[in-house]
Amino acid sequence: MKKFLTVLLLLCLAGTPLFAAFAAKTFEAAKKRDPKDGILVYFYGADWDFRSKEMLKSFWGDAEIKKACGNAAMLAVPVFQNPSEKQQERVREIRRGLKVPHIYSYPAVVMCDEKGRKYYILQGDEILADTKTVAATIREKLDLFRKQKEILQKAERAKGLTKAKLYGEAMLEGIDYPEDALKIIRENDPKGETPYAKRIEFNVFKLITDKTHRDPDKPEAKMISTDEACELVKKLAVDDETTYLPWQRQELLSACVAYLRRTDKTDSRIKALNKKIREIDPDSVWASVADQTEEIWLGKSADGKKKKRRRK
Repeated sequence: MKKFLTVLLLLCLAGTPLFAAFAAKTFEAAKKRDPKDGILVYFYGADWDFRSKEMLKSFWGDAEIKKACGNAAMLAVPVFQNPSEKQQERVREIRRGLKVPHIYSYPAVVMCDEKGRKYYILQGDEILADTKTVAATIREKLDLFRKQKEILQKAERAKGLTKAKLYGEAMLEGIDYPEDALKIIRENDPKGETPYAKRIEFNVFKLITDKTHRDPDKPEAKMISTDEACELVKKLAVDDETTYLPWQRQELLSACVAYLRRTDKTDSRIKALNKKIREIDPDSVWASVADQTEEIWLGKSADGKKKKRRRK
């Protein structure tokens, strides 16, 4: 009899999913259950959006969706258009501790960690597609959530340059990092040995565009010459391949092309800059811009052949 019960128990466990999402009534209650895969918050229009209200059953209560949510807490938050005092108090109780900002499109699912920091928002087609597609999307986002949560947890435990690097990765991945994350990076990397602060603060306007466009509000400001612009971009995007990300280097090169093009569209350096843009990433949007620049302004395609004009 004992052996039979053991076999029965093993069969039951075999049928139990590895992850088991559970419903929570409030954010605080969800945190107490220590969900390994964070908290998935479903925002719906409780008194004005019939569709998202019905989806509480057809979507949020669906077994396939629950399975896709892994070992997460599932929390439903009503959004009232004209809430009564009682309804306002109810929402405050549900949301207490949740740092997710206002959502403008409903229904929506927001993935958060146990501290209430958001990682992803699913809305529009991502949430209104058929159940299998939505479940697949949630699984995909949940995998990313686990990786990003791991990065942030490592960053919180680390010290020195490792801490700066991990916080930098978290910020570039779009994770909801602490407000003072950039300060933490600088404190742990006072000499700027990691490139993350510069990558995060990358601003093509401050780096070159403001220096090559005449500001009507500052007519006295002097623009740098085309030679100076090329030298600056060469230093930032060509000689140094480690500070800025590939797309950031391409944007700097493209900004320089735009300046040369305005000054003299036949400047031979335009072609060289466009070539470098393509070398960095030939499949990027900036490579496409480089091709279009030569076709439109120089009348040539990327392979150097003269573009034929159509006769009317």
